[in-house]
Amino acid sequence: MPLEMTYGDVRKLIESEQLGWQPRADIPDYARLPNYALGGSIEGLVPTSEAPSFDLQTLGVGTNPFLAVRRVERGLVHLDAVREFFSPILLRQLGLDDHISAVAEPVTDAAYGDEIGLAVPPDAGAPPNAVDWRNRWSQNWITSTRDQNPCNACWAFAGTALVESMVRIEHAMWTRLSEGDVHRGVGKTCPDLGNEGEVSNFFANNGICDPGSWPWRTDSPPYAPTPDRNGRSVRGPSFDVVSVANSKDWLDTIGPLVTWIDVYNDFSAVHGSVYHRSTDPSNAFRGGHFMLIIGYDDSLGAWLCKNSWGTGWGVDGVGWIGYGECNIDSYGRYGVRNTNPDPWTKRRLHNGNLYESGNGALHRNLEVVGSNGSRVLHRWREGGPPWTWGVASSFARDAAVCPTLIGTTYNRNMEIVYLTTGGRLHHWWTSGGAGSWTDGGVFGPAGCTGVPGFIQGDYGAPGNFEIVVSVGSALQHV
Repeated sequence: MPLEMTYGDVRKLIESEQLGWQPRADIPDYARLPNYALGGSIEGLVPTSEAPSFDLQTLGVGTNPFLAVRRVERGLVHLDAVREFFSPILLRQLGLDDHISAVAEPVTDAAYGDEIGLAVPPDAGAPPNAVDWRNRWSQNWITSTRDQNPCNACWAFAGTALVESMVRIEHAMWTRLSEGDVHRGVGKTCPDLGNEGEVSNFFANNGICDPGSWPWRTDSPPYAPTPDRNGRSVRGPSFDVVSVANSKDWLDTIGPLVTWIDVYNDFSAVHGSVYHRSTDPSNAFRGGHFMLIIGYDDSLGAWLCKNSWGTGWGVDGVGWIGYGECNIDSYGRYGVRNTNPDPWTKRRLHNGNLYESGNGALHRNLEVVGSNGSRVLHRWREGGPPWTWGVASSFARDAAVCPTLIGTTYNRNMEIVYLTTGGRLHHWWTSGGAGSWTDGGVFGPAGCTGVPGFIQGDYGAPGNFEIVVSVGSALQHV
């Protein structure tokens, strides 16, 4: 970028070409445009004409009740399936029960009384005129704006932002993931370019961990995350490639998408209005960039994009980009489904002897342990219909009371501690949260009573196990 290009230069270009947008008003004309980093490589991009089409009919109910109802409105899911998956109490609490009844009551055959379909709105097959994931159903599903500068790491930031948002949408969990984990995990340094295929492969093979395990850094230290990285990583499949033709459907019924854009000088000055590139020769091409599309608006003719240049760009890091601008509609986009949250996040929501693990098709199986006075009994239930409990295993011979069950970052293990019939503490664990249980040994003081409290704390990495148990008339911390 020419260093002499200023906000005043951009304002003159916009005015002369009547582009309809303006940079931030609080920046004087003489101020130079920021030299934001890029980093996008065109390698692996699929022309949108070659991107696979997506069949909305394969979506199913999903795990988000708001999206489930939206799929009913679109005629993609049967009303009964939503009511089977989500309890009437939850639907009423969210204000959804009456809504889905109004838009999708069953239609019956007048002669025989058989159900022959659903009464859905006449425009059910079409996406809405606008979507904004910052405010859908009065909720914000998008994580905070980050700043990649001075590194060429837009590809890592956009892919990480995608996964973060989908964990929120699919599991109602606000997780913070590390762009640095992807960046250094694939062996890149700040001068290097990257692409979303690299993020997709890394995510599918390794997951993405939280910053406490490996932070974002602008230098290039050897990649050495904490030993429990495996249990502090959100997991999931490879990214889906989504065509422009399918993008609005995806944004409406699933979530955000990573997109490519060509960046020119004036893109550094984007603010609140819809960006259209100046064609003046001084507005030079700078390179390729990845961002996260979090919505669109047909009345504006624009995509709503979350950038990775901090809150000074756009409005708090988000800007409107006109349809078709700067090759934004020329290549297939990237989305992801079926994310599997990490125990580091889930541990803040569950304790006791009932735990929601990452097992099962929906990554939300319920796991419970109990005691019959000597044996430990492990049972589990799928995270969706038919809601039946399965027998996992029975083990141990000395469990006096109900064990305390947690999920940990040690390889996503499930671990228990219980009071023994001899008044000690006993530890067992199962690798990866499934399979047979391994005896971790008897430990702790003599004369313990009651059910021990058991958590994985934040001290050290991996986090220490912390236990509080009653001994005589006092509590003891182990």
